[in-house]
Amino acid sequence: MNPGGGLDATVEVTRGDFRLRADVGIPPGGVLAVLGPNGSGKSTLLECIAGLRHPHGGSVTLGDRTLTDVARGVHIPPHRRGIGVLGQAPLLFPHCTAQDNVAFGPRARGAGRAAARKVAREWMERLAVAELAARKPHQLSGGQAQRVALARTLADEPGLVLLDEPLAALDADAGPAMRAVLGRVLRDGDAARCGLLVTHDPLDALTLADSVIVLSDGAVVERGATREVLAAPRTPFTARIAGLNLVTGRAVAGGLRTVDGAVLSAASCDGVPVGSPAVAVFPPGNVAVHPGHPAQGRGAGNHSNSGSAVVESLEPHGSVVRVRIGVPHDSPEHAWVAGLTADVAPAAVAELGLEPGHPVEVAVPADAVGVHEAFTGRS
Repeated sequence: MNPGGGLDATVEVTRGDFRLRADVGIPPGGVLAVLGPNGSGKSTLLECIAGLRHPHGGSVTLGDRTLTDVARGVHIPPHRRGIGVLGQAPLLFPHCTAQDNVAFGPRARGAGRAAARKVAREWMERLAVAELAARKPHQLSGGQAQRVALARTLADEPGLVLLDEPLAALDADAGPAMRAVLGRVLRDGDAARCGLLVTHDPLDALTLADSVIVLSDGAVVERGATREVLAAPRTPFTARIAGLNLVTGRAVAGGLRTVDGAVLSAASCDGVPVGSPAVAVFPPGNVAVHPGHPAQGRGAGNHSNSGSAVVESLEPHGSVVRVRIGVPHDSPEHAWVAGLTADVAPAAVAELGLEPGHPVEVAVPADAVGVHEAFTGRS
């Protein structure tokens, strides 16, 4: 049923005080990730594209087929859209074998039993679940069931695959394996099929998607190539999932003036006009933590941005300890450090005697800081 071509969608939904307006474009063979906090509109967007919800405005086109056009009163039902959906739960038919589950789509399109089972076997072999053909869903592990569900989705030859947190319910062993399977399937050279991935996990976006949009309160606040967006976030949410620190303010020559008046020097200002709303971004690994309240810039020469702080919390983070920073009551001029995180070696934590409430000085070298334009309104 694959109609070929890419996805072009504009979706407008109003629900009480919530308003969603999102433009989505995916070229043939491309994969777009949709990120955003809970309640940002991700599921609503997906439901409108799948035909499960009627938007209040906009249109959805897949290839040369118009699936939704509110102005013209067009709304193709979900089962006729040529769209496959895979969510957190496999939703396999419990009374059918794995093979018959996968063969369901071809059978529903009119294929004979033998032809449908041939298609099912081919997809099950591609996804390394052919040996599970005779099992019922209750005889499958979570990872196995999700692979069978993916095979069922693809056997229907969709022009677009909607993936709604497909790895969220899998355990630590099954998740990476399923991510690798999705990566192979989404990049198998089938230029007629595109994908849309809703996820909270930046690793999913980085490994599976070419581009990304970030939703916040129903608006697209960031969009672009996946690695570029996550490397230079413009909003606190994107910075958090990318594991970066973000400080807001306005661009100045060579850096950023924070809302409390401090000036942070930066190696890169990304062409942001002076005076424009901007954000400074830097990794936790580049935040140095010193004891007490040493002299400005201690340990980092003249290329450091520093401020007085207190330790708010400590938690393990892989091979390091992630230290969350707060602001001392007597240092309001250093409010920009509030909420920063620093990655510190366990030995250094012990040597410095770091614990909640402990006064420290934080310093960030200018060459670790990038300044980018901030998001200031609905796109």
